[in-house]
Amino acid sequence: RADGNLSVVTGTVTMGVARKPAAESGAPANFAMTLHAGVTPMITDVTKDDVLGPVVNTKDRFVVFLTDPVGTSIWSAPPDSLWSQEADSDALTASGTAGRPVVLQAIPDGKGGIIAVGRVTNDKGDNGTIWHMAKPGDWHQAEILDDAPPEISSIAAGPNGFVASSDVAGGSPILYSTDGETWQAGAIHVASGFPLTVASYRYGFVAVGSDPAHAGASTAWTSPDGRTWTMRADWKLPANVTQLFGKGDGLVASAVAVTPTNAASTASAVPSASAGGSAKATAVPKATPVPKITPTPAPVQAKVSWYWSSSGVVWQSTGLTTADGETAIINGEILVLDAPATASDNWIAWTSGDGKAWQRPPADAFLFRGSRTCGVAAVGNHIVLVGLDGAGQLKDYFGEFKAQ
Repeated sequence: RADGNLSVVTGTVTMGVARKPAAESGAPANFAMTLHAGVTPMITDVTKDDVLGPVVNTKDRFVVFLTDPVGTSIWSAPPDSLWSQEADSDALTASGTAGRPVVLQAIPDGKGGIIAVGRVTNDKGDNGTIWHMAKPGDWHQAEILDDAPPEISSIAAGPNGFVASSDVAGGSPILYSTDGETWQAGAIHVASGFPLTVASYRYGFVAVGSDPAHAGASTAWTSPDGRTWTMRADWKLPANVTQLFGKGDGLVASAVAVTPTNAASTASAVPSASAGGSAKATAVPKATPVPKITPTPAPVQAKVSWYWSSSGVVWQSTGLTTADGETAIINGEILVLDAPATASDNWIAWTSGDGKAWQRPPADAFLFRGSRTCGVAAVGNHIVLVGLDGAGQLKDYFGEFKAQ
């Protein structure tokens, strides 16, 4: 008591779980995608040797990274406009140095610029590299103060800065920066070569990786600032997690399960009641075959299953299964682009406000015949989808993603 004396209260204590009010249950919002194909060809200089890299946005334009045998070039366009080259591969190599720059991932820096990660290959091998574009067209290499890995493949932004990670052995597996210009190694205990992807969540940053040598066992680490990391042994993650990120007060993860399938089968998974009862069509698994599992002669297909957790400790399946497509946060909604089983079919979009309940928004048809992956970015409710429509043929769709 306030007077310093002790009081005794008797009764029955029941342990339970705090539940959100019904108004915060995360029921899917009613969004729709209105799309139309852009000018063809999207970029005239594309060849069969070009590879589409990340698609990202600044506050007023879309940016596409395109890699050819020389290196990565950068193209940009305002919403629903023509594309123009913003920088060539020479702009991504430091002054007085030579090499082949390759951008693997990129994000907005929150101030109208872009931070990109990847590698520069020269006579010394692969060198993990971070680029920062603080002003339109002004691309330069950021400073990495500690031992960089051979390549950097994942990057995330949080309220106090940025983190980046590697999926190959060597150097520092995690780097952090408060401004995107100067990067240092974060303190994380992880096996050499353990692949990591990074993201943000409500308490800071989260990193996750899966160990193929141990049946895809997945491990997560969390950090409030990107400097010091704690392994979450209490998180019972699904195996083969490919990405994990925060959405609102919860966490969302996708995990790959490779299983032998009949090549002629077209069966697909439909979100169950746990997906909120809002999914009205099937999600088609990825059709690209991977090496066969012996002794069975059947090819295998990689399917991505989606999971949700309120705390990271216990995970539940949402019932949604898709191809391993592009994921983005647009207008507060998670958007997943799902490649069809056959190249002649239209792609499928799935959306969710919380990662727990999913629905297929009404959408105009969009099709990429030459690739099982594509990129997506948004400026406000203006959206662009970019993919390969055959060797040497980039295709784009402009449109809007907004509530009905």
